[in-house]
Amino acid sequence: MSASRDLRGDWVYWVKTKAGELWPLLWVLLWAWLLSGCAAPQRTPLPAGQPGFPLDMTDIRIWDGELEDPAFEARLQQRMAELGQDYFVDGRGQPRPLHHLALSGGGANGAYAAGILSAWSERGDRPQFDIITGVSTGAIIGIFAYLGQDYDQAMVDYYTTTSMEDLFSLRNPFRILSSKSFFDTERFEQEVRETVNWEVMTRMAAVRASGRLLLIGTANLDNQRLAIWDLGRIAQVGTPQALTLLQDLVIASSSVPGAFPAKLLSVSSGGEQFDEMHVDGGVLRQVFLMPQWLNLHELAPDNPNRVYVIRNGPMLPSYQATTITMTQIAARSMESLFMSQGNGDVEFIYHYALANEFEFRVAHIDTDFQVPHPPMSLDYMQALFAYGQDKFRKGAVWETVPPSLRKLESYSQQLDQFEGLEVLGQAAP
Repeated sequence: MSASRDLRGDWVYWVKTKAGELWPLLWVLLWAWLLSGCAAPQRTPLPAGQPGFPLDMTDIRIWDGELEDPAFEARLQQRMAELGQDYFVDGRGQPRPLHHLALSGGGANGAYAAGILSAWSERGDRPQFDIITGVSTGAIIGIFAYLGQDYDQAMVDYYTTTSMEDLFSLRNPFRILSSKSFFDTERFEQEVRETVNWEVMTRMAAVRASGRLLLIGTANLDNQRLAIWDLGRIAQVGTPQALTLLQDLVIASSSVPGAFPAKLLSVSSGGEQFDEMHVDGGVLRQVFLMPQWLNLHELAPDNPNRVYVIRNGPMLPSYQATTITMTQIAARSMESLFMSQGNGDVEFIYHYALANEFEFRVAHIDTDFQVPHPPMSLDYMQALFAYGQDKFRKGAVWETVPPSLRKLESYSQQLDQFEGLEVLGQAAP
C-alpha cells in the first residue's frame, strides 16, 4: 500500500478516522448548534483597514499578497548592510551560495522532513540555511533546523517518540456544542510550550543576530491574509510576553480550523487593545518562500541562491475507490483539495526560482512509501522518518522539477530545440 493512495498522513484523514462511528452524531450536534444560534465567545476584533501591532512592535511580521511593504524592504536592506560583506562571501572572498529551506505543513508527516534533515547532518554537509520558512508542522521543524544540528536529537525525539494520538483527543460529543473545536489540544499546547522554552528563545535570538531568518506563516481569518512572522526578531525581544507569543504562533500555525481551536492574538492600535483570529497557515499557503512581492535576487545580486522545498505529503494523484458516505466523500474531497493546493504552492516557488535563476530542489513523499501502520500512529511516524532518511542516504530525495510539472517541463524542453527554426510558419525569436 503506497502513500499515493491518499493523504493518510494528513490531518483530514486522521480527524475523520478518530471520529469514527461518532461522525453521524457529530453532524447532528453540529447542525443543532448552527440552528440554535449558540452564542459565540466575545472578542474585540481589529477594525478593518486598521494596522495592528503585536507586542507594540512594527517589525516582527509582514503580510503575503500583492501589496508591497517598503518599510520591510528598507529594514532588510539596512540589516544586510550591517552584516557586512563578510556574510556574503566564502573563505576565498567569492560570493557564496545563499541557502533557503521551505517546510510545508502535513501534521505527523513532518517526520519525513525530520528524517531528511537528520540524514543530511549525518552526511556532514547540511548548510546553515540563511532563510527558513515553515507552515504548520513545518513551523516546528523550522525551529529545530534554525537552531542547527545541536538540536537534531530534539527534532528526532519530537517526531519519533510521541504520536499525534498522544497529543490530541476527541472531545465528548455533547461538549462540542459549548467548545471551540472538535479536539482537545491541551496536551499538544503543553508540548509546544515545553519545547519552545526560554533557552530555545535565547538561542533563536542569537541566530537572528547572526543574520539568518526564520519565518512562519499563520492565516488571519479576519482579513484572509497570510501573516509571515519573524520568529528570530520576536525572540530578540526577550520578555515573557515574547516567549508566549512565540509559543502561540507555533500553536496557531498548526490549528486546523474547526478540528482545533483558533488562536486569538492580542494587538495594539491607536492606544487601544484588539485581537486577531489566527489558524493554520496551510489554509492559505501549504508552503512559501517569501512574500510574493519581495525579490530576493535584487537584495544580493552577486550571490547564487539554492532553494530546498520539503513537501511533507504526496504530490501525485492516486486511485482509491471512495465509499458512498458523507464522511468518506468529504474526507477524500478535502485530501484532493489540499494536495492540489500544496502542488500549486510548490509550483509558485519553482517559477519564482526560475525567474530569479535560483537552483531549485523539492522533496516529497513519493509513491514508493509503504503505509503499514495507522495514520498518525507512532509506528507510522517512525516509518516515515526512516523513509526520509533512506531516500536522502540513497541520493534519491531531491527533484529539480515539481512532479506536477514534469510533463510540462519536458514539453518546454522539446520546444527549446526548435529555437531558430520555423515553427508553424513563424520564425522563433
